[in-house]
Amino acid sequence: MPEWFANLLAFGPLFAAMVALVAASAFFSSSETALFSLSPEELDHLRRGGGQGRLATRLLETPDRLLTAILFWNLVVNLSYFAVSVVICRGLITAGLPLLAGMVGAGSVGGIIVFGEVLPKGLAVGFRVPFARAVAFPLSAAVNVLTPILPALNALSRALQRAFWPNLKVEPEFELVDLERAIDELRERREVAEHERDLLQAVLDLAEVRAEELMWPRGHFRMATIAELANRWDEVVLQGRYVVLRDPASAADEAWRYLSLADWSLGARRDIADAVLRLSRPMRFVPWCAPLSDVWQEMAAHRDHVVGVVSEYGDTVGVITVEDLQDFLLDPEAGRARRLVRAEPVREVAPGVWEVDGVVSLRLLARRLGIPAGSIPRDVVTAAGLVQDLLDEIPRPGETANWQGWTIEVVDVQPRNRVRLRWRRQQA
Repeated sequence: MPEWFANLLAFGPLFAAMVALVAASAFFSSSETALFSLSPEELDHLRRGGGQGRLATRLLETPDRLLTAILFWNLVVNLSYFAVSVVICRGLITAGLPLLAGMVGAGSVGGIIVFGEVLPKGLAVGFRVPFARAVAFPLSAAVNVLTPILPALNALSRALQRAFWPNLKVEPEFELVDLERAIDELRERREVAEHERDLLQAVLDLAEVRAEELMWPRGHFRMATIAELANRWDEVVLQGRYVVLRDPASAADEAWRYLSLADWSLGARRDIADAVLRLSRPMRFVPWCAPLSDVWQEMAAHRDHVVGVVSEYGDTVGVITVEDLQDFLLDPEAGRARRLVRAEPVREVAPGVWEVDGVVSLRLLARRLGIPAGSIPRDVVTAAGLVQDLLDEIPRPGETANWQGWTIEVVDVQPRNRVRLRWRRQQA
């Protein structure tokens, strides 16, 4: 047996340790790539897929914690790998084999680059969903082991960031009012299509319109417990897309979770309780006064399709779906009224005379009738709310009120306080 080969065999346990460390490095590298390259659709698929998939999505709920743990363990593994490599090279040099020591050193660097970084990352990108499931449990254990020292690592990271990369706020080049002024000028110059201007205006309105103006009010959707779904399925579907669930363990009639029918399969009805718990998502809430821009950010951050709206007392007063926000941007004149009454809520029945449903947004109605936006009371959301504010009582058929050059007549008051109004332009 050649002498150089005998010397290599003497370091057999250390070479085995290097192979194990390369495998560990490949694990952490592939874990980082697979988890952080998942698309929103793939995350939804994992969330509905089982224990390993749900665990992977829970790890990604705290990305800073996850990334710190992965980088920490990868650094420990790589330093250990090169420490073992140095021990082997030093032993070979002591044995009088400097050329072989150089080859082992170069091979160790190439080996960890190819088998510890490049190859596992490439495979993880191509098969990220299976990789995410496979690494969820061991990676969760690695994160939990590091949990006691994570606060210290985070504090050190923040201190270094403040020292070398302070959080300087850049002054915006323009404010919201500047954008509104630009849109008004575009409207006058007719430099862009009308629907493009409307879309830009709707985007700006997201910062001004409150959640209560867009939500489905409590009386216009029904909730059910999981046990009630089998008998009330058709009664509780919202927009033909969602089911809002209430907590069976709570005496309060409050929203608890929601189920998207796009996630539902007919075969799951045999074990409806287990399927609903597995496919439904927890309901998150926004205050009634939150601007729609905040609502949109909240839904986008958690990839939710439905959020609940709560009053100042914490009671659920409505829900907003992602389709409502899309309609607000793409068809702002519709508002929620068309969805609620399933008909055209504002109709011109004669020149200067309009039939208006009470649930119509006062802001959109004023825009349609040419009423200045600055004249709208801040605390009034709907046309019916305006009439109640003007009359200082619950509207009754036949009553009238005057506002901004219009005479408003209460035509009818239907169940659930649905009010029909007739707006007549006053003669100059």
